[in-house]
Amino acid sequence: MIEGTPPSQLPHQEILGVSVAVHGIASATRRTATIEAMDNYFTPTIMKGAPGARVLIILRNGGFVTHNFTFPGLEINSDVKPGDLRDANVTFPASGKLEFFCRFHRRSSAMIGALESDPALPTPR
Repeated sequence: MIEGTPPSQLPHQEILGVSVAVHGIASATRRTATIEAMDNYFTPTIMKGAPGARVLIILRNGGFVTHNFTFPGLEINSDVKPGDLRDANVTFPASGKLEFFCRFHRRSSAMIGALESDPALPTPR
């Protein structure tokens, strides 16, 4: 994505029933992957990985306000202050998406992302 592109001009994808501006798609081909929380979106918005792959996701807050990293149904709910890092071990779903969001900006800014299963990708080593 081109930095500074207005959200209305970015591609959109439905995640958690909301049309979300996609600020990048990346592949988790290593055991560690980074997602950056900006004001107010995740980049990449979608992280693809091999079905069942276990990956350490590092969430970096590159914004100016506190953000959050929540996976519904999992015991992952971390606040991240500006400039800080948090991490979470996640397993990519066998198929489909595993959604995540910032609990502070989910509704106001649609700060939502997803881990998406991609059988074409190798399992990280």
